[in-house]
Amino acid sequence: MPNAEPGRNAPCLCGSGKKFKRCCGASQAAVSLPASDIRLTQALALLQEGKFLQAEKRLAELVKTHPRNPTHHYLSGYAALQCGHHAEAAEAMRKAIDLGLADPAAFYHYGCTLAALGDYPDAAAAFERSLALKPDFLPARTNLANCRFELRDFTQAERHYRQALASDPGNLAACHNLAQVFYLTQRIGEAIEYFRRAAEAAPNMAEFWASLATMQETDNQLEAAESSARTALSTDPGNVTAAVARARVLRRRGQAVEALAVLTAADLHTSMPRTAITYWSERGQILDSLGHYREAFDAYAQSKTLLARTRAHPYNRQAMEQALMRERSILTPERVAAWSLPPEPRALAPLFIVGFPRSGTTLLEQMLGCHPLIVPCGELETSIEREASSPGYPDSLTTLNEKDRQSRLVALRTDYLATLLSHTGHAPAARYASDKLPLNLMRIGLIRLLFPEARIIHVLRHPLDAVLSAYFTPFLFGNEWSLRLPDAAHMFVQSWQHAQQMRTLPDIHFLRIRYEDLVTEPELTLRKALEFLDLPWEPKCLAFHENKRVTRTASYAQVSQALYQSSKNRYDHYLDCIDPETLALLKPIISEAGYAVNEVKDFPGLL
Repeated sequence: MPNAEPGRNAPCLCGSGKKFKRCCGASQAAVSLPASDIRLTQALALLQEGKFLQAEKRLAELVKTHPRNPTHHYLSGYAALQCGHHAEAAEAMRKAIDLGLADPAAFYHYGCTLAALGDYPDAAAAFERSLALKPDFLPARTNLANCRFELRDFTQAERHYRQALASDPGNLAACHNLAQVFYLTQRIGEAIEYFRRAAEAAPNMAEFWASLATMQETDNQLEAAESSARTALSTDPGNVTAAVARARVLRRRGQAVEALAVLTAADLHTSMPRTAITYWSERGQILDSLGHYREAFDAYAQSKTLLARTRAHPYNRQAMEQALMRERSILTPERVAAWSLPPEPRALAPLFIVGFPRSGTTLLEQMLGCHPLIVPCGELETSIEREASSPGYPDSLTTLNEKDRQSRLVALRTDYLATLLSHTGHAPAARYASDKLPLNLMRIGLIRLLFPEARIIHVLRHPLDAVLSAYFTPFLFGNEWSLRLPDAAHMFVQSWQHAQQMRTLPDIHFLRIRYEDLVTEPELTLRKALEFLDLPWEPKCLAFHENKRVTRTASYAQVSQALYQSSKNRYDHYLDCIDPETLALLKPIISEAGYAVNEVKDFPGLL
């Protein structure tokens, strides 16, 4: 904070809610201000009064007359930030820092501005510089954790949230956000504990109860979820998060009409962007269950439109095609045979369940996970994904000599196994640990290099059903290809073509099963899968919905109930909503994948 004190008992400009003398004023900046400049005094007064637009104009005049004064640039940026002029704020604060302003509040607000622009890496760096100057600056600590959360660096996000709570146990925002970290790292018990802790500490905060309700519904605690949602709505009848949670419970109970009424009563004008995304997605699901398919499609599309606004970069078709072509050109059968690590017999072997997202991988894992010799681990983020997503892959494998390449592959395998084993718990008799990250479908070549002994099961679903279902899902992170229906179709085509070639690699253990067979002939299909795994038949696999295990994917609700076939040929209801580009992309694959093109004979564009 600049040395021009805004009044030591006034609220601190950093936004912490504390008095200036107990926040940024506790350590004075090394910047001196010309106290005689009445315009600066007036600007500071305007800032303290919350008249930010007027302050911004006054400070713009100061910047013109004192272009080398970093404090003027910083305060100008602060005023712009409060006015929502984020690009201008970032430029002004960057100029102040370039001119030598080294102050915790300046770096803090610079970080806030960058975060508002979606530049989370640079925002995190700014918050770190703020903390380096003022380690007890809790708003900077919390916001650094938020940036790490957005970057999916959950380990560091958890560390900073915990540090914030250690310094301020009453920091309910950090408590609430730490619960989100627990949820996304599949630590559901801890997530509910921290959501409940925040809600009980602030019983009048509707959003805390709403978040608890959301988590309880995800954990299939439907009665508890409805109770928490009702508590939130009693405090804030228009709360969108609570309305969505309660609507989900009602829909899952078959009360779609009541669910729609609950959603309609919510006040979307008060919701955060991500809450509005889930609102429209849930509305789409309810309308779908009511048979209002055109309205459902429009609701799903609105959800995706809002979700696209939160993403910095659109899906790059050309980059995806080039990356996969490059991998196929390098991981040829000859190179894979020469480079692959030797099989490593072990008590617990990896089982990869792959497929296009929303194609039935969760269902298959839930079924196979009922077998006593298979430990289901869910969707794991491992060294395989990190390596395959790194800028130098796969070319780096060709530039290394044989010894270094083998060392690199061994390190990747060791790291992967450590992650896998951390999710298996105590299962000494198990033969397989399953990893069902769907788009490992596009990592088959690397999997074959690292684990020649691994089993890979590809779950295939009708291309139109798979693409529509993925488009209808509001993925929280990544998956930019799912934001537009034609891009989802393009991604399906690319993943299919890549898998088609990679499944022919030498000595690979690869099985393909169809989702439609899994739901219509479950025992026959499961017997085929278990035979592929050299495992005996287990009747419990058919009673998967009785398993107390709760999955942490978008299919958590579906796999908690007995088999149903309403998702088979779901595209029939949406043919008049599907654009010609999507249909043209998928038409060849529908036939190649073994599905009859005449299944969509009523839509001329596909013939």
